Amino acid sequence: MPAPCPCCGTITSDLKALNLLAGRSSVVVSGREIIFSKTLFNLFSHLYRRMPNQVTHDSIMTALYSDSLEPPFDAAVKMHIMKLRRLLEPTELQIVTVWGIGYRLELMTASHKRSKA
Repeated sequence: MPAPCPCCGTITSDLKALNLLAGRSSVVVSGREIIFSKTLFNLFSHLYRRMPNQVTHDSIMTALYSDSLEPPFDAAVKMHIMKLRRLLEPTELQIVTVWGIGYRLELMTASHKRSKA
């Protein structure tokens, strides 16, 4: 798991200059800043910290809604994943569905990048 900077909290990874900016709820990927809502930033952080492992639907629900008095609709996670995928489209990151389990954040392979273009 990537460690945060002790002075600013920024998390830097080996992914071609990926920085999590918790104070701004944004991520800088290869020099491009993506600004998230608080919920999407928490979701991205949850997936990123567990990369390359898969993350269960239940663990995402806990990470996003543990402070809520009422749990959200079950489809809320799917909706947030859809929004996050759209925001990550211009980057080399993708969210892969692990059917029956949850999701995984990973780098796109060169062949996948070409097939999307």
